[in-house]
Amino acid sequence: QAKTSARPHAAIIKRPAPHPLVNPLDLYLASSTPTKAFIARALRLLDRTSVPHVFLHGLGKQVGRCCDAALEVQKGSRVAVMLLPLTGTVEVVDEVPVKDELAEDGITQTRNSSAIHIKVQKVVFPEEEAQPLQQAAPEGDSGAHEAPRKGGKSKGKGKGKGKGKAGKS
Repeated sequence: QAKTSARPHAAIIKRPAPHPLVNPLDLYLASSTPTKAFIARALRLLDRTSVPHVFLHGLGKQVGRCCDAALEVQKGSRVAVMLLPLTGTVEVVDEVPVKDELAEDGITQTRNSSAIHIKVQKVVFPEEEAQPLQQAAPEGDSGAHEAPRKGGKSKGKGKGKGKGKAGKS
């Protein structure tokens, strides 16, 4: 008579996905990671430190949550940031337990899982653009200037309360 395994319906054991050494600027979103804490950590790194960027990583089911978190970071940041997403596929390894009690290890199988890597980068504006748009009036000028029109000399066809053509009665 053959012995049956203590776990006749053993599930596949999913190993952690491989990733490079831990870098403090790489934030990995796992299913157990609270989204608010993830967003707060990214915001803290961007707003309170001099780092130029952080990377947000999501794998499998977490791809959508990672995208939502990146948009929340962009919306909540005190500095201007831009999002640079990169999608890809990661090969992950699963371990399948065997029913044979004499076997030391289970059988491993590989599968592909979707991944997203979002670079949240601070936007640095050149010095010319950082200055105010209005300039001080030249000396001796009363400062009564008309704002330049967009689009050249055309008067447009807006629905404003204009008085029509001037000079004709």
